[in-house]
Amino acid sequence: MPRIWIPPVRRIAVAVSVAAVAFLCLMPVLAGRTAVATEIRRGGEVVVAANAPVREDFYAAAGIVSIEGDVAGDVTVLAGDLTIDGDVTGSVNALAGRVEVEGSIGRSLRVAGGTTEVRGEIAGDLVVAGGSVRVSDGGSVGGDLIVTGGNVVVDGRVGGNVVGNAARVNVSGDIGGKVDIRASQVEVAADASVRGDLTYTSPGEADVPPNAAIGGEVRYTNANPFAAGGSAGTLLGPLRQLLWALVAGALIIALLPRGAAAVARTVRRVLPSFAVGLLLIWLAPLLAIVLILTLIGLPIGVILLLSWGVALYVGPIFAGLALGRLLLPRRWDDGGRGYNLLGMTLGVIIIFAVRLAPLPYLPGIIGAIVTLVGLGAVAITVLGRGRPTSPAAI
Repeated sequence: MPRIWIPPVRRIAVAVSVAAVAFLCLMPVLAGRTAVATEIRRGGEVVVAANAPVREDFYAAAGIVSIEGDVAGDVTVLAGDLTIDGDVTGSVNALAGRVEVEGSIGRSLRVAGGTTEVRGEIAGDLVVAGGSVRVSDGGSVGGDLIVTGGNVVVDGRVGGNVVGNAARVNVSGDIGGKVDIRASQVEVAADASVRGDLTYTSPGEADVPPNAAIGGEVRYTNANPFAAGGSAGTLLGPLRQLLWALVAGALIIALLPRGAAAVARTVRRVLPSFAVGLLLIWLAPLLAIVLILTLIGLPIGVILLLSWGVALYVGPIFAGLALGRLLLPRRWDDGGRGYNLLGMTLGVIIIFAVRLAPLPYLPGIIGAIVTLVGLGAVAITVLGRGRPTSPAAI
């Protein structure tokens, strides 16, 4: 299960960069503008037929995009489903729920969204943010596989390196470079081939079969720095995240003390907050994409998507504030910023300490609950259902 808490900076950077590339490239589509050597299509379903190839860059925004013919330039797509059966000479940038590659891509494929499966050929890199990826048997990636998000399965060939963060990594294919991954679980098959080093950080050590072809060294770092085999370097990532969370929490309390206290009180309604958070984690980005596709709702969709990302990040901070306020003596509550700052610091530190617990799955489960409850509490309060008390009680 993926570990979900205050999102690591590196994961956010990769996801935002890929999404930003897709949005920037899609602006001509969304604005309805034409450009030199560019073909733009919109609608419920967009198909590039095999007998009608595109001789220029191709932009599409639709529920379903199927590229059955060839495209001579780059492809940029905003869609629910993207299928590439033809040959794309350039790169493909996609913000999509599902991407399937049966044909070939002459350069790189960059995806922000759901699942990606490669059964064809990608000459350059494969970059996936926010979803799972599978290089099937018979599929190939000529460059690097860079991923942050869900599961990674390599049954085919990756010519370069496999790097990033994932929930689960399974290697049974041929990797021409190194593997450098952080994951909840790592599996290596007996027929796997890795030309370089196999370096991974995980709560448990992988069972690397002796007949697996590992050209370099196998380096394992326990995700718990206090366990045998752990290292101080493993602790630096969580400490940096903790520092940024405390800084963000301090700014929120300094600028919005009453709002922060209101969200913290809403967090105590755990079940409603969790239910709303679970709904929003999927519904908000889908609704934002629908609004963007309507063109009229473009500004609202972009604002919604940005607000969703911010709420996802600060949600656990509010959960920490609620936890700290619950643990501190009530007589200390003077309604001032100092009390809320102390409570936030205490609660966030406790939440981050859970991440280092040497128990399988517990950090991920607690982190997911905290994130969803915090996200839901922010939404409920913003929508006016948090029922904040009088200012004197804050």
